[in-house]
Amino acid sequence: MEPPPLLPRVLLARRYSNESRAGMTLFRAAFAFALPNLLAPTPIAAQQVVHIQAEPSHLHPLPFEAHGRVESDGHGSFIRQWPGTYFEMAFRGKSAIFRLGPGDVNLRVRVDGGTAIALVKPQPGLYQIAGVPAAMHRLRIDVVSESQEEPSIFGGFFGPSGDVSRQLPHRPRQIEFIGDSYTLGYGNTSTKRECTDQEVWSTTDTSQGIAPRVAGRFHAAADEGAEAEGPLEIDREGLVDQILARLRR
Repeated sequence: MEPPPLLPRVLLARRYSNESRAGMTLFRAAFAFALPNLLAPTPIAAQQVVHIQAEPSHLHPLPFEAHGRVESDGHGSFIRQWPGTYFEMAFRGKSAIFRLGPGDVNLRVRVDGGTAIALVKPQPGLYQIAGVPAAMHRLRIDVVSESQEEPSIFGGFFGPSGDVSRQLPHRPRQIEFIGDSYTLGYGNTSTKRECTDQEVWSTTDTSQGIAPRVAGRFHAAADEGAEAEGPLEIDREGLVDQILARLRR
């Protein structure tokens, strides 16, 4: 007997239906496998600070803010020796350049408040921040060491011709901290009590001291007038008068 004319159409529809389900299952599995890769952020090169051997042409200075006890040399650079000095600027782009002069320093470079990049006793010259996306950024350089023997020089920020820095967000407060070794964080990252002079120098980190922590809590700028080995509460041979005279300069 011939099957009803409708039967082949029903069987054909069921076959197509089964094939469609199988195809959809495979598609879902493939999509689920690929989804994490599709949604994953584009990898960004790690931020780094590179010493520029040959000075680029067409560089021009960019405005920035200097915090702490600094003195301008009249040519765009700042001489500093007191601890707690830091420099800030905002820029749009993928990199920024700064200049360092003579003097041993221990620096912490931060972009947008991220992980600090350490520069320990860097050579004088130009340095470039690299590995940041093209966007608005805030750059801060902290001098975390104490320079008891000699001052150091910060030569400012620079950009290619046409680059402009942006105005830093206004801080409603400024707090000045006057104190001694504890205030500036003298040897505050050391893991032992007895240290050589070099170990004290390398373990002093003013960016982890009292002043920046308190100032950060209140979204304030911090200025430090502190000196190690000169406690204000002990007057050794008129030391208090000497320190106060230096603070008034």
